[in-house]
Amino acid sequence: NNQVTGGQKLIGFKFDADYALNKNLLASFFYYQNSSRFLISSTFPRKSVNAGISLRYTIGN
Repeated sequence: NNQVTGGQKLIGFKFDADYALNKNLLASFFYYQNSSRFLISSTFPRKSVNAGISLRYTIGN
């Protein structure tokens, strides 16, 4: 009798991009996604997503 008693399948995706808006201003974009599916039917799949934008302004040269 072969029966799975544990284990999981993991999938991840990451994306980063930087874009210079001008000499002093830099925009950064990111998207991270992770998902897991467990091999036993009594647990639910999980998914997490992180996404965002950041701006960085450099003063001086």
